[in-house]
Amino acid sequence: MVKCHIRECESLEDPMKSPEIMSDLSDIRREAIMKYKMEADRKRSLAAGLLIRDALIEQGKSQEDIVITNSGRPTIEGMDFNVSHSGRL
Repeated sequence: MVKCHIRECESLEDPMKSPEIMSDLSDIRREAIMKYKMEADRKRSLAAGLLIRDALIEQGKSQEDIVITNSGRPTIEGMDFNVSHSGRL
């Protein structure tokens, strides 16, 4: 089964100015978000984190189940996922 989740990111608050918006994301995701210099990039990374969090909850899994492979790709047993950005989505 393939599911597609879409989230608009431009209207999100900048995590640099409002770090509490990341409070329920994993430490790894928060660190990744804050590495970006541009606000738009931080928002896109935040939107990706929120999408992943919501999809995992829907499947009865948590962010702690995510394992980062040697190539840096996040994976989770029993699930394959990919996050892509396009403009404001």
